[in-house]
Amino acid sequence: MTETNPAEPELSELQRVRLDKVHEFRADGVEPYPTRSSRTHTSAQAIDLFESDEGEGAAEHHVTVGGRIAAIRHMGKTIFVQLRDGFGTIQLYLRKDEMGDDAFLAFLHRFDLGDWVEASGSLFRTKTGEVSVRSSAVTMLAKSLNAPPDKYHGLQDIELRYRQRYADLIANIEVRRVFEIRARLITAFREYLDSNGYLEVETPVLQPLYGGAAARPFTTHHNALDQTFYLRIADELYLKRLIAGGFERVYEISKDFRNEGVDKNHSPEFTMLEFYEAFADYTTMMDRIQGMLQLAAQKIFGGLVFESQGHLIDLGGEWPRKSLRQAILDGSGVDYAIYPDQPSLLAAARRAGANVRAIPSGHGSSMSCSSSSYVRSWCSRRSSWTIRSSSPLSRSGNLTIQHMPSAFSSTLRALS
Repeated sequence: MTETNPAEPELSELQRVRLDKVHEFRADGVEPYPTRSSRTHTSAQAIDLFESDEGEGAAEHHVTVGGRIAAIRHMGKTIFVQLRDGFGTIQLYLRKDEMGDDAFLAFLHRFDLGDWVEASGSLFRTKTGEVSVRSSAVTMLAKSLNAPPDKYHGLQDIELRYRQRYADLIANIEVRRVFEIRARLITAFREYLDSNGYLEVETPVLQPLYGGAAARPFTTHHNALDQTFYLRIADELYLKRLIAGGFERVYEISKDFRNEGVDKNHSPEFTMLEFYEAFADYTTMMDRIQGMLQLAAQKIFGGLVFESQGHLIDLGGEWPRKSLRQAILDGSGVDYAIYPDQPSLLAAARRAGANVRAIPSGHGSSMSCSSSSYVRSWCSRRSSWTIRSSSPLSRSGNLTIQHMPSAFSSTLRALS
């Protein structure tokens, strides 16, 4: 019986043109997808190396750099290539008389935006002042079959940006900074907790009984046990068991799952930090939160004062401490404690200028708030980061910061 090959995927005209170039490389005995690179310096390292002893009598530095082609400018017998890696950009300077006619024309024909390449040469500064690598050859590391997003307009489709994060990172360099800050934020949290005697632990993701919060779980079936299990909605119960077992300080940074609504601020899968400490109360937890966020700011921004979304944020000094009731009263002018039922509270909120509506019973909160001058201080939506901390000896039981006050929520968003 004759085997038939599966149908080849349908390619666009651009993809077919680029695939033909792959075949041309191989026809000339050049593998367009080698397994490794011989890069010696990142773009940032190469520029720092040149600038460290730039001047009369400076040594000539020979480097090998690698990255994605972000721009190509052909000017007669010279080609300028903007090379981008994970640390910045550097320019390649290619001359026809140094490369040779065939190699020069081959580059113009076979190399495209989005290709990953490698080049070796000496560092110098062009007449326009840009540090560049003078190279006589460019090696293909990975031929791109798809063109990158438009350089000037970028990737504009919001849904596509979220679904194809890799394309978003290519087109919008500032997005990479968000990923880097988030990673450093987690590292700083760990450093703070570890240095204060906390033990990082891992608790079960699949649980026979879910708990620690009020949320609808995802369910799955364990075939060997013939039993229904649930993806955890919180870490709380297992961490408290560790405290009961004798560990005095524990924490976990984990993925939790809630089978509920989805919007730009709520994901069914999210990251949560919970930490628990014996022989402490809620004031201790306040100290922990302040210290942890201050350390994170130091590690990420180099100080306690930084700018975010046009606002100057100062995390220094002693943070003011007040009850939730007082915070809501200061922010809205409404003292919720003097209103015995929902209708009277809604009426008071509307008189204060809030756009509020009632939520049917069984949906958690009794009130929903939309944006206004003060609403974030009295009804903040949960950030993608949830931090929960508690002390078994606390008189108030559990200090839970899930629907967090605006200052704390804004600080987390600014950091992450």
